[in-house]
Amino acid sequence: MKIKNIEYYNFRNFAEQGKIDFSTDGKITIIYGTNGDGKTTLHQLFQWILYGRVNFNRTTSAEKLYNLEKGKRLTKECFFKVWGQIEFEHNGENYLVRREWVYNKSKNGDISHKFSEDEFYVQKIDGKGAGKNLDKPNIVIEEVLPSGLAPYFFFDGETMIADLKIKG
Repeated sequence: MKIKNIEYYNFRNFAEQGKIDFSTDGKITIIYGTNGDGKTTLHQLFQWILYGRVNFNRTTSAEKLYNLEKGKRLTKECFFKVWGQIEFEHNGENYLVRREWVYNKSKNGDISHKFSEDEFYVQKIDGKGAGKNLDKPNIVIEEVLPSGLAPYFFFDGETMIADLKIKG
């Protein structure tokens, strides 16, 4: 699996739309930066897009994937989205995987996740750039990057260091 790029909108610390392109020349990509730069958020974004789940620390909830500051500024009685997508190559084929969650801000300002509006798909991209949705997207993900192996490919150094300090 060679990840070409990851794109996102309104995911946790990333309040706006953004895109990160990766080198596909066979070299290893390492993400580094100071505290607060978004390394952990990027890690969580990969996990969420591919597997629909995120392992959070004790300061947040898996229900609140949206940018909290942006959520506060939204008008009441509106819907808003959080989404992410990854383009990758595997065995000479190109794919796009996308996950999107929809939230509702009520009259009283409460924000809830609307599961019925969620979207998840994997597309196989042909030579002309057109995508065709695959019938069993979770099976494709498990074949390309099994969830059991994910911790070895996407790991969070800050959490690992904190665990070492606590557990010795």
